[in-house]
Amino acid sequence: MTRKRFERIDVDLNQLMLDKKNARIRHGVDQADCIARILKKEVQVLNLIKDLASKGLSTTSILVSPGEQPETWVVRDGNRRVTAMKLYARPDLAPTPDLVAKIQAIKRRFPDAEFEPLEVLSSTDEAAIRQEILSRHNGERDGAGLVTWSTYLRTLSLIEAGETAEYRVPALYVTWAEAHSVYVDDDFPLSTLQRFFKIEHLAALGVRVDGDKIQPVSDETKALAMAQRLIGDFQPGAANALTVNDVFTDAQAKAYIDRVRSTVGLPPFAAEAPPPKGGGKTAGAGTQGPDKATSPVPNPADSATEGGGGPDAQAPSPTTGGRARPSPRKDPLDRNKVFGRVSPDLPIPEKETKVRDIVRLMRELDVQKQALAVAMLLRHLIESSEDAYRSKHSLPELNGLAEKVKRTAERLHSKGRLTKDEHDVVIRMCDAKARALVSIETLQKLMHRRSHLPEGRMINSMWEQIAPFIRACWTP
Repeated sequence: MTRKRFERIDVDLNQLMLDKKNARIRHGVDQADCIARILKKEVQVLNLIKDLASKGLSTTSILVSPGEQPETWVVRDGNRRVTAMKLYARPDLAPTPDLVAKIQAIKRRFPDAEFEPLEVLSSTDEAAIRQEILSRHNGERDGAGLVTWSTYLRTLSLIEAGETAEYRVPALYVTWAEAHSVYVDDDFPLSTLQRFFKIEHLAALGVRVDGDKIQPVSDETKALAMAQRLIGDFQPGAANALTVNDVFTDAQAKAYIDRVRSTVGLPPFAAEAPPPKGGGKTAGAGTQGPDKATSPVPNPADSATEGGGGPDAQAPSPTTGGRARPSPRKDPLDRNKVFGRVSPDLPIPEKETKVRDIVRLMRELDVQKQALAVAMLLRHLIESSEDAYRSKHSLPELNGLAEKVKRTAERLHSKGRLTKDEHDVVIRMCDAKARALVSIETLQKLMHRRSHLPEGRMINSMWEQIAPFIRACWTP
């Protein structure tokens, strides 16, 4: 156990010396040169300064060994964090006036950050230091290293903390079933159910969402039996496991639900399932934290409706105390803006003006009316994002957009930037033999064949599936 070889000590920032031979620095001449070399990843360091200033230092200890001068310590692991803290404390250490100004702006925004005294782990045992560093930076190593949380585990953590979770409803459904002894794999693909779980589909499966709980609306035994069948069908690694493409259209979803209902002796469900009893609450009713309304399908679903209820919203009724009955909730895939009403949250550098313009245009266009234009922009965004990542990491050139995206997705997954289900969705999109309804091949055909015309629903679905990949390409 390498930790036995380390001692916890408290130090000040000015006692910490950046490691001139560190893998991130390499060939540093002096401390100023080390800072300049770390700042080659300018956007990453600025983001790190902002994160440390707003949230504080993480609990992952900085590793040090005794320096050449008394009362100094060489940073063996944590050089980026130490550089960020030094720059926050003294923006004038930045090599250019432009960077000084940017760091000063961060400091004005977050003026109260305090990092000293710093608790670090010190050792004189070089073998122990090397072993610890490699264990931190050597990936998952089949479980021996730091294992990245799956979407399911991350979503449960967000829900537990009362924070907004993109896949909240499918996570609540799956963990409800798991609490009743239904087996659920840690890598269960929540994103598949996100697109499938409409209010009427949940009702047909015998449940509704009430706050942060799943409540049966009829026979709980049958509802759990249906959950077991559904989770088993979509479980990763299962024989003939279903994917989002098997329940993509309304007809496919209804046919599948009817098969599930038939296993517990229930008849086919009506297309318009009546709302469950209990004060008119539907799948999204309840609260998520104090005074926060919830939604059956958060993020892009919350952004599906645009404006004040649309033309189908009903006028107030004198028999209901002047309250208007809300219009039926819009299918997320029918939204008019590909990103909905929320920011796509893509950390694209300011210097990438062309890519930023593509995103701006995608936000402005109505995907239901201008689907081909949005499809062309989306294709350019995918290609530009993959090219930027490939160039940044000096990866070899490949032929064909699908092959490029596939190889980069595999690398991002190996680096922990894509979860397993996000990775699997992208790989399926790249596989022409899989005949996915939404694929890179489909997008290519839209660009080059007059016979192929896109629909807004298809483009919205493609964005939802490819968004984690694009975001990972740009994330520092």
